[in-house]
Amino acid sequence: MTREVDPRFQLAGLLTRLDARAAALFEDVAGAAMPVVGNTIPGRDELAVALGCSVGDLAEAYGRALSAPVPGIDVARDEAPVLANRVAGDAPLDALPIPVHHEKDGGRYISAGVVVARELVAGATNLSINRLLVAGPAELRILILPGRLRRILADAERSGTALELAICIGVDPTV
Repeated sequence: MTREVDPRFQLAGLLTRLDARAAALFEDVAGAAMPVVGNTIPGRDELAVALGCSVGDLAEAYGRALSAPVPGIDVARDEAPVLANRVAGDAPLDALPIPVHHEKDGGRYISAGVVVARELVAGATNLSINRLLVAGPAELRILILPGRLRRILADAERSGTALELAICIGVDPTV
């Protein structure tokens, strides 16, 4: 879509209309210097294509991926594509086109950020999909439900170590 969209309700409303039917690219988001893409995997058919299987084999494909994950590849920091578009400064979140989704939301939300955290002792990496509330120009809040991420956070708190994590937006659907 090339016409301007408002990140307060309008962007999320348009994505809701297209839910389970089509992906959407918003090239002109009011107040933002970058576009927004949403509904990148609108349905099971598209997910099956991304995973290289049929819709009927999705559960089996997930099972295989969980039992034998593909290891990551180390990339030199200065060559990492993930760092190609970075926002820095005192108010980095203000520069991002993060929408307000619903009238009764507490503010702008990253609706499907992939939170990446590493266990302090074992070093295993945990990925979780979380909804993140923008609480200030450089502050996000997250509800961490019982599970592995909560245990990783508790271990960090017990050891007095700050928990380092990354939030990835727009990752490949196979991740």
